[in-house]
Amino acid sequence: QYSSSFGTYTGMGTAAESASIYWLGIDFMAKFDTWDLGFAGIYEAGSLDDNIDISAYALNLKASVKLGNFKIYGEALYTTGDEIGNTGDYEGFWYPENSGSGANYSTAEYWRKGKEWAQSPGATTNGANAVGGNGVENRMEFGLGAVFNLTKSMSLDASWWNLNLAEDNQTGEKDLGNEIDAILTWKMMKNLSLRGIAAYMMFGDAIQQQHAP
Repeated sequence: QYSSSFGTYTGMGTAAESASIYWLGIDFMAKFDTWDLGFAGIYEAGSLDDNIDISAYALNLKASVKLGNFKIYGEALYTTGDEIGNTGDYEGFWYPENSGSGANYSTAEYWRKGKEWAQSPGATTNGANAVGGNGVENRMEFGLGAVFNLTKSMSLDASWWNLNLAEDNQTGEKDLGNEIDAILTWKMMKNLSLRGIAAYMMFGDAIQQQHAP
C-alpha cells in the first residue's frame, strides 16, 4: 500500500506487483565574494503496478548576498501535485514512504523540520492537511530572510515563509499560511553555543477549511 497527499493506492508494490521509479536531476551552485546562487531540478518518471505512469518534477532555487554586517537570503520550492479526481498518469512528485535519504526537505522551523529542529509536528506525514511535515509532494513555498551579526559572538536569523499547495486540496484551497521565524545564536565559547528559536504560524484556508467543524 502506497500513500500520497491525495489518495492511497492499495496493492502496489506487493510480491505480485511492481513499482519502478527513477529520478533525473541537476544541481548547480555558484559562490562568489558576496553572493551565492543555487539551483536544483529533479524529474521523476516510472510506473506503479505497471498500469499507473508517473511524470513529475521538483524545482528549488536559493540565493544570498552579504551586505556589510548582515546577509539577505531567499529560497523557493516547487513540486508538482496530482490533481484531485485525476484517473490517468500520476503527476505528484512522489516517493515511497520511509524511503530514507532524499525524501525530506527542510525550510521553516514549525511547518517543516526547520534548519534547527530535529522534529516538527506532523513530520512523519506527507498529507496536504498535515501540520508541517517535511514531505516534498505538492508544494509551492517561498521564503525571505536575513542574518544579522549583532556582536562578534551573537547573531539573529529572521525569516518569513509563504506556504502553498501546488494543486487544490479536497476543499479547493491552496493557501497553507505564513510563518515567521527568529533564531538567536550566542557563541559563548569556542566549543559551546546557546541557541533560542521562536516560530509563529498563521494558518491559511487550506488548513482551516480542512479542519473546520
